[in-house]
Amino acid sequence: MAIIKHRKVVFEHYNDFSKAEIYMDALLSHPGVLQVSVDAVNGTLEISYNLELVNLKQIEELLAQKGLKLPNTFWARTKRNWIHYTEENELENAHAPDAPCCSHPDEMLAKSKRSVSHS
Repeated sequence: MAIIKHRKVVFEHYNDFSKAEIYMDALLSHPGVLQVSVDAVNGTLEISYNLELVNLKQIEELLAQKGLKLPNTFWARTKRNWIHYTEENELENAHAPDAPCCSHPDEMLAKSKRSVSHS
């Protein structure tokens, strides 16, 4: 099961997208990255990826290695951290076991009747 995410990554004061091909190639060569596009006017990358193979934190680290800086404002850090947290939870929940029997009221009722009749 693939968990596809679409994100917009904003960069801090970045006006030189002459290296956009390098960033796009680096991302597209990473397992799980499906699509990348650059918006030079707004200084953003739009990226689609399979969360089961790569997460936003890994993508940000890869871009930082290539020299791109992310905004360091309180709000930008909070938003990124929230996305990292929710991605971790989503991935863990995707592989969690099914809900317990409590999600089937008829089965619960039948079990309680059996236990009462055996008493």
